[in-house]
Amino acid sequence: MSRLNPFYALVCLFAFSFTGQATAQILYVDADATGAADGTSWCDAFVHLKDALAAAASSGGTITEIRVAQGTYRPDRDTANPTGTGDQSATFQLLNNVALRGGYAGCGQPNPDAHDIAGFETVLSIDADPMFVSAANGDFRLSYGSPCIDTGDNTAVAVETDLDDSLRIVDGNGDDIMVVDMRPYDYQLNSPIFIEAPTSLPSVEWAWLAWGDYDNDGDLDLSLLGVADDGPDNGRVSRIYRNDGNNVFTDINANLKRVFGTTAWADYDGDGDLDLALGGDSLAGHRGKIYRNDDGVFVDTFASVECFGCYWSWGDFDNDGDVDLANTNHLGETPNRIYRNQGQGTFVDIGEPLGNKSWSLSWGDFDNDADLDLAIAGMEETTVHMNAGGAFTTLTTGLSNIVESSLAWGDYDNDGDLDLALAGDADGTRVVSVFRNDEGVLVETAMNLVGVERCSLAWGDYDNDGYLDLVVCGSSDSGPSTHLYWNNGLGSLIDVGTAFVGVENCSLAWGDYNGDGRLDLVVSGMSDSGRVTHLYRNEGDGVNNPPTTPSELTTEVDGPDVAISWLAASDPETPVPGLSYNLRVGRSPGSDDVSSGMADPTSGMRRVPRIGNAQKQASWTLKGLEIGTYFASVQTIDTAFAGSTWSDEITFDIGGSEAGALYAIASGSHAGDLYRVSRLDATAILIGNTGVPFQSLAYDPYTNRLLAVKDNTGELMAIDSANANITTVLDEGGEPIVIEAATMTGLAVNPSQRAAYGVDELEILIRISLLTGNVESIGPVGFDRVLGLGIDPVNGTIYGYYEPDGGDFLITIDEETGQGTIVGPTGIGDGDGLTFDPTRGTLFTRDRDSDLLFEIDPLTANAAAVGPMPAFGVWGFAVAYPVVWCGDGDVDIDEECDDAGESATCDADCTTPLCGDGTINPTAGEVCDDTGAADGDGCSSACTVEPGYECTGDPSVCYRPCVLDSDCEDADVCTLDACQTDVCAFEPNKYGDVDGNGFITLADLFCVLDGFGGNFPNCSFEQDDIHGTGNPVACIPPAASPCCPNGVISLGDLFAVLDAFAGENPCCGG
Repeated sequence: MSRLNPFYALVCLFAFSFTGQATAQILYVDADATGAADGTSWCDAFVHLKDALAAAASSGGTITEIRVAQGTYRPDRDTANPTGTGDQSATFQLLNNVALRGGYAGCGQPNPDAHDIAGFETVLSIDADPMFVSAANGDFRLSYGSPCIDTGDNTAVAVETDLDDSLRIVDGNGDDIMVVDMRPYDYQLNSPIFIEAPTSLPSVEWAWLAWGDYDNDGDLDLSLLGVADDGPDNGRVSRIYRNDGNNVFTDINANLKRVFGTTAWADYDGDGDLDLALGGDSLAGHRGKIYRNDDGVFVDTFASVECFGCYWSWGDFDNDGDVDLANTNHLGETPNRIYRNQGQGTFVDIGEPLGNKSWSLSWGDFDNDADLDLAIAGMEETTVHMNAGGAFTTLTTGLSNIVESSLAWGDYDNDGDLDLALAGDADGTRVVSVFRNDEGVLVETAMNLVGVERCSLAWGDYDNDGYLDLVVCGSSDSGPSTHLYWNNGLGSLIDVGTAFVGVENCSLAWGDYNGDGRLDLVVSGMSDSGRVTHLYRNEGDGVNNPPTTPSELTTEVDGPDVAISWLAASDPETPVPGLSYNLRVGRSPGSDDVSSGMADPTSGMRRVPRIGNAQKQASWTLKGLEIGTYFASVQTIDTAFAGSTWSDEITFDIGGSEAGALYAIASGSHAGDLYRVSRLDATAILIGNTGVPFQSLAYDPYTNRLLAVKDNTGELMAIDSANANITTVLDEGGEPIVIEAATMTGLAVNPSQRAAYGVDELEILIRISLLTGNVESIGPVGFDRVLGLGIDPVNGTIYGYYEPDGGDFLITIDEETGQGTIVGPTGIGDGDGLTFDPTRGTLFTRDRDSDLLFEIDPLTANAAAVGPMPAFGVWGFAVAYPVVWCGDGDVDIDEECDDAGESATCDADCTTPLCGDGTINPTAGEVCDDTGAADGDGCSSACTVEPGYECTGDPSVCYRPCVLDSDCEDADVCTLDACQTDVCAFEPNKYGDVDGNGFITLADLFCVLDGFGGNFPNCSFEQDDIHGTGNPVACIPPAASPCCPNGVISLGDLFAVLDAFAGENPCCGG
């Protein structure tokens, strides 16, 4: 898409009326023509555009197009005044039903009809000072009625800069009136040119039109509803027209219920083709239908959806991947509804109170929080229902009560958030308003758009300049009307005065039906001459370049949820914030059966001309996915709804509904409520009420259940995470486990010990055996107000959340003494519960004041906010995680194998059997393993004992048994019944060196004496215990000293040091 310099065409369109109809006769204008000047050819062209306009005005309608060659043309010049009159108020008065096209080569060129608006520049120019909105206040926008062209003298004066950062000048036309003035610039001819395409589409009013490529053949088809002049059911029409190319649209006889009402396309079942929601007034009454597309055949699903004067909008409000359906009803007392897509063609009313007597509605991520909000225009009030994890709150917009209305989301200012266009009858006044989204506040802009009711409006970038334009039809104060408003990129929408048929009781829709990269327009309704349907083909000069493809996709899995993120893309015309993104997710490569992208899987061609399903975000979350492997890809969508190619796919695995799930047990008015909390955005889903209040929460991976202590009674209860049902936890003897504590402020499970730890109301750490039920008081933590516990199941570290007055800290707690040690301050404030997440290696807690969920680094205590939780107190958190240990039969992270024990293919330590790994695996044929792979050392390279050797231990130590030195080879000696290679010949500074200083001294003797008395001031127990009381031969094979510790400190150790001090070594024979 190409965009003009913002100086071009700021507001000068007020004087022009561009149109486009089929050509009957053409006039030519060329400033360099030298012929007859009658406009019949390029070399006989009019020299002045004003002469050609006059000729067309007097032609009686036979002139339908004026072509203008390159050059500059002024409105004060014609044949009578070839040098100009100097009239600064002169303007070109263009004509309805006469197309004006510039950018031709013209007379004297090799191809006079060559058309290139950049190469053969055609400009209109006048000589006048512009009028600004408020120059005194620095508002240099052109005001209504201002000349938009000023030739000036081009003298640069640093007063202000203009919109493209060039210097403005003073008194450009030399009339001695000093005004802040634009530099000389010209309006480049780039008028909207729409040609009515001949079709056989029926003429209807009370119309509804929607483009969608239902047959996946790469061009847009059309659904059309309305009331025609005649036909069955009092002229009601409900049809799908297949686009067969060359303006041919064929009724496929879809056998839809004949109504006048509305439709909406979406792939609700994820099978790769578009289905259709339909509803409205039939002869049999009001009906709502959902039709499933089965290879081009539309099958009534008989879904339970009501429709009483309804409008439809598809959108995945619960982020589960499939699209849900919302509708409004303006007849009777039928409420507006949201129907959740349950799969298998089932839609269930979620019961959300959304009011009634409403007209238009639309899904859109208004607050940029990566879920869809719902705007509804109605008799009571226009509201935005803000979505927070599937729960809605109503935003009071202050917008008028509005009926006979239409609304649409669109980021018209390309600032990265959705704005809202609204039209209809506001308390008796026809309006068309645009509300700018200012950080979640809708601010009405001053646009002066023509008000309408019984209307339709749509955003779309018809001129491919990267900004959304707006088209509106409806009943205005002057009758049926259709207005196209050009977005100048500066915050204004300007009526460009096209000759679209004016209609009311109408519908219109943008769509590139002929695939030329320009948005075309279809319009139906009641005109001054009767019911009509017109298709306008866009033949403008703007060229649309598709956006780039998103890159560097990443995923973050949270139990059954996944956040998919990517780097923002770009577009040659649309600013980056103006782009949207479209996500597809499937269970096989290239598929989108989980989240449908509704775009061609190869080319990226959008099958519905609308914003992408991931809205304006560069990250989107899907929730509640089933176990399995998934494939995801993303494309970029520009303001003309052109899609990029799809990104390279990324895969991710969902390991189970429990893996990594974060649970919370509520307190206070929500006591007993069990919630599942997203670690991605902190949204909380109520699972159910346990029926009793609890004081804490933990997860036991061995039994795959949540544990909690019942308030006041101290009973340990198990909670089913699927439905919040509770059962009593029994010990091995079948007895209930009861913790005799009035209050438990924390609970956490150490799975390797099959025990739970808690902190009672006296701040005492207690241990509860989940096998025997024994409850043991370990010791005081040493800190008051410990409000939660978490245990790292890998290393057993116990963490606590300590909240003294005026601060908050993360602490670790010693499992043997109960003593706490501060890790550091978290900076949170008032923490509520704590849990350790072994799948992420972090902790989670909630701040009572802000309701924010925080994730804490256990090493530094630094905390980062995840997002806001609902406003309820929390007694405890717990993260479900799979039990992981060697021997559980599952190959887990860091395990090479796991056969639930030693096997021929797996060692007992869950490594692959390998001779030389130091682990003897008899089932794999190993008899020894000395950690080496060489022969000749007693244990062969096949891990068998070599002849003449004996091996003991694991890993193995091998030796040659003997009686005499002659039994040994070479110079080896027989020492302690084993052939030794001078291992113990003389090591005076090893054996007996109790304190390890390299010398045998009296200090070593005193060390042993102290140890004999039970004191260890200088040496440890292990250092003092150097010798057994019996024959050292019990230590065969003898090794380098120390030789034979026996677990007690005795006189034998004392004598051994004395022997060593005397130069003797009992390990070498005494």
